[in-house]
Amino acid sequence: MAFFSFLSRKSEPARLPFRTDIHCHILPGVDDGSPDVETSVELVKRMRNWGLDRIIATPHITEATFPNTPDVLDPALHELEDALKNAGVDVELSRASENRIDDFFRSELAAGQITTFPNRYILVENSFIQEPWQLDQFLFDLKIQGYNPIMAHPERFHYYFEEHPSAMTSCIRPECCFRSMCFRLRADIQRKRSGRRRN
Repeated sequence: MAFFSFLSRKSEPARLPFRTDIHCHILPGVDDGSPDVETSVELVKRMRNWGLDRIIATPHITEATFPNTPDVLDPALHELEDALKNAGVDVELSRASENRIDDFFRSELAAGQITTFPNRYILVENSFIQEPWQLDQFLFDLKIQGYNPIMAHPERFHYYFEEHPSAMTSCIRPECCFRSMCFRLRADIQRKRSGRRRN
């Protein structure tokens, strides 16, 4: 019956309200994101179906787990570019990085080895365990050096939201942007509200 025809129709993929992704881990084999180029191509195909036509990959740079340098990241980017071209996937692809605030990042930054977003925006990440020493001064210094810091995943910093939330205000300033997972942030807020109601 025509009334039930919608049951046999395949749903269209969700379309995002923006066309550029500035934070994803699709470079093959360089961090805890895509393990190989085949997976990366499949991920990019799905992102294209969502309406994205520009992707800026942000592989991890961390001293303890992923001490990536341009010698590692750039070949991975070129490998993915070639694979996408061979697969007929039309997308504008580039990379920056997601930089854990540690000694390795500081040394790579000083050596000019960190690739930023356009206009020298740079994605930095706190430790999930404890706040970096003198974070507010570090962000200020980045700005003095001509960078525009973006803090990744502020919703994950339990030491702000659960222990001393007022400390977060020291980072909220015109020279610092935030890049959060809105859905996770909303879920965390709802969970905390639900917990308060039960108590």
